Amino acid sequence: MTTLLGHRPLVQEAAALRAAAGIDLWIAPSATGPAPADLTTTGTSIMCLPWSNAGLPAVSLPAGHAANGLPLGLQLIGGYGADEALLYGRPESRAY
Repeated sequence: MTTLLGHRPLVQEAAALRAAAGIDLWIAPSATGPAPADLTTTGTSIMCLPWSNAGLPAVSLPAGHAANGLPLGLQLIGGYGADEALLYGRPESRAY
């Protein structure tokens, strides 16, 4: 198993920022706007890239509708290795 220390500077920075801010998780938009109007694309993944690249768990939830009626979403992002805690509503950090 790969350990966090000495691996993935982005993960270490994210953990330090969370600790300094005293937060358990981040909340961010799932996308830059509403869902696409048709099924030819799923839209851009730009809002998911930081968390995916860092290996942080994230879950996207519905968050209402845009003026055009299409759905909007938000994502909850937990700490490294805290996948189950995020899914079960206990976003506390895993000890590294």
